Amino acid sequence: MQRWFAAGNSADDVFKLLKLDKAGDDLFASPLLNNLNTYLQIFNRNNPAEKTTLYKTLAAHYGDDGLARIILATKKTGGTSEILNRVEATQLQIWLGGGNLGHRHESGGCTHPALAEHGDVSRDRLHAAEPWQGPLFTIFTKFTDAYHAKNPRKPMTTGWIVRAHYDDVDVVKMILAAEKSPSSVNAALRMEGALLKDWMAASRAPDHVFEALKLNRVGLKKLLKDPLFLCWMKFMDNFNKAFPGKIVERTMLATTHKDQDLWRAVQAAKKSPKTREFGTKLETEVLKQFIFAEKQPMHVAKLMNVKEKTDANWKLWKL
Repeated sequence: MQRWFAAGNSADDVFKLLKLDKAGDDLFASPLLNNLNTYLQIFNRNNPAEKTTLYKTLAAHYGDDGLARIILATKKTGGTSEILNRVEATQLQIWLGGGNLGHRHESGGCTHPALAEHGDVSRDRLHAAEPWQGPLFTIFTKFTDAYHAKNPRKPMTTGWIVRAHYDDVDVVKMILAAEKSPSSVNAALRMEGALLKDWMAASRAPDHVFEALKLNRVGLKKLLKDPLFLCWMKFMDNFNKAFPGKIVERTMLATTHKDQDLWRAVQAAKKSPKTREFGTKLETEVLKQFIFAEKQPMHVAKLMNVKEKTDANWKLWKL
């Protein structure tokens, strides 16, 4: 090291002499990276006016995005080290200082390297929730959290950027898939909360969300078993809590399907232990829709098959 320094080699020169420019994704696994780090300490100690950093040297050769991808590739294989963590922290600080959220996306959003790596995920692979897995999403959320904390008035949250790349139905599909994996369940719950919050903040009407999730294209038999429909029901819960007593015009749920078919489907859901709670909740929503539609009591009684006070649905009908 001392000989290289005496020969006047720069940090970039030593980087190449150690052949770290050919390490690629194995960069942080190379023991020679420690040698470069040692050389930088010698160089900076003797040249305080020309101090440089390991991050600056690596980024000069691999590029900012390229270095981010190498960090991600290393973490995806379980690799970690003090040097890797330091370089990653430096990169995040530099991005924050420069307000860098990556490249602008055609949709108007931004592409951070952690998200861009999977920006071309095909729709049939969304069920694998690949953009959410492990360190890939962790580094992305780490950056957006730090950025939003520094710039609270800007809408550049994790949810905002993800939704700039995927439409709502795809985001929900990814959430549902990610909830099944221990490595991504926290990210899924976080995104679900952000999505529901965004819908509420944007004053999305129930019909808007119903249509955004493309539930208006699903037949009734499949609808009640569709996980996307459960997401819509969660939104309805939030909506009703946020706007208690608010009169909602008839939703697509009621206008798309016949009263009799909808009521039968609800009762069938109540009979199964697995869907009883959901069926009861849905029953309440359907009854609200009957009220908003000003259905005649006799029509509803006939629908419920209520004939006398001993019928199971008598009390429900009297409400």
